Amino acid sequence: MQTLLWLDADRLEGLAKAMTTEKLDLQRSVVRNERRQSYENRPYGAAGLIITAALYPPGHPYHHPVIGSHEDLQAATLEDVKAFFTTFYVPANASLVVAGDFEPEQAKKLVMQTFGAVPAAPMPVHATAPPVVLEREVRRLVTDKVNYPRLVLVWPAPPAYRDGDAAMDLIAAILADGESGRLHERLVLDDRLAQDVQVLNDSSELSSEFSIEVTAAEGVDLERIKRAVVEELERFKTAGPTEAEVVRVKAASEASFLRRKENLRARADMLNAFYRTYGRPDSFARELARRLGPTGADLQQWARRVLGEGRVDLRIVPQGEVAAAAL
Repeated sequence: MQTLLWLDADRLEGLAKAMTTEKLDLQRSVVRNERRQSYENRPYGAAGLIITAALYPPGHPYHHPVIGSHEDLQAATLEDVKAFFTTFYVPANASLVVAGDFEPEQAKKLVMQTFGAVPAAPMPVHATAPPVVLEREVRRLVTDKVNYPRLVLVWPAPPAYRDGDAAMDLIAAILADGESGRLHERLVLDDRLAQDVQVLNDSSELSSEFSIEVTAAEGVDLERIKRAVVEELERFKTAGPTEAEVVRVKAASEASFLRRKENLRARADMLNAFYRTYGRPDSFARELARRLGPTGADLQQWARRVLGEGRVDLRIVPQGEVAAAAL
């Protein structure tokens, strides 16, 4: 433990000082290669790059992907990197969890010996942004080295831990978790329009992304898939979820939460997140109540508020099929 604490404290204090042009060039090459592997050369991987630019307006912190563009990575100077570390790698902007089998008093002493020696610095200014609102549908079309077309619909959703975030998690589960998920049942089992359906509420601090991804079955048009998806969403917004659906997804959410709590590393991450969000690391009961709090009426209300016409419609098609997908 002493070595690990020393390494992190040393990194917090000395990373900017230790950075050189040679080290920067090496890491620049690593990140550029990671971008190629994770996005550019990965089937359907371009979606992650296209959606952020389409969903968030210029100037929003999420308008650019975290990994950056090749141009930005090449343009970053040693001074830029050092300034970033000096600004953000400071004790005021960090929280620490020590997890495992240890003596608390000994751990506190080691933390004071290591992190206590790091000079204090002002809390950096964190980026803010107003809620993202799309007045209309934004459509994008891209070709890729894939065998089957894929439709991706994305809506801006409430930020992590805010009102509506837990409701959108439960809505995503009702739509696609397991064979009883509404979209899976309609598109994959009944109508045989799709090979798979994934629905995710990807929560982030400033804004979240509620996405529906559908990979088409052989010979199925993406516009036909979209009509079926919209029909199911409208049915949900009109009638809401059934009581059985709410009970099912809440039980699954609670079970997932408790399993994470049993894992040491996951529990440490949760302590850090709760400290940042609630000001109290031991907020497991509060967080579970938040996840299980929304009612069926709440889910219907948030579906109406979020899942409207203001969305990104991204279509990823095999090379040579652009004309048909653009209809």
